[in-house]
Formats: sequence, structure tokens, C-alpha cells
Amino acid sequence: MINGALFTPSDETSVPTGEILNVAGTPMDFRKSRKIGLFIDQDDQQLQFGAGYDLNFVLNHPAGESGLAAIAYDPASDA
Repeated sequence: MINGALFTPSDETSVPTGEILNVAGTPMDFRKSRKIGLFIDQDDQQLQFGAGYDLNFVLNHPAGESGLAAIAYDPASDA
């Protein structure tokens, strides 16, 4: 799970384009917990440019404030 509703897309050289896009309806939507590889094979330009999830997420808390960024869970180790 990533606590971010927005992401910054990159170009084919992995340089951010300056845009800020909504994750809704994209493979970058990790607002609810799901397996990382669930949509990694989708025909999506950002996944192709980064050879996977190599981009920036915009977190849902105000700049300068700390808060939850993400949660990762490995069922094999139950951690």
C-alpha cells in the first residue's frame, strides 16, 4: 500500500516530465493493499519506460509533515 493518490510520470530516459497525474485507474494505484506484480505486465507506458515501478509517488500528507508513506507485507515470512 502506498499512501499517495498522485504520481509523477517520467519519459523514456526516466526523467520526470513535470506532470502530476492521478493514480486512479492506472497500474500505479496502490492506495489499497495489493500484490506489487498484479498489474506489472499491463501495456502501460510508465511501466515500459521504467521496466516496472520506477517512478515517484506524491504522498497524501502536507509537505514538511511526516506520516505513513507505505506498507509492505511478505506473506512468506509473515512480516
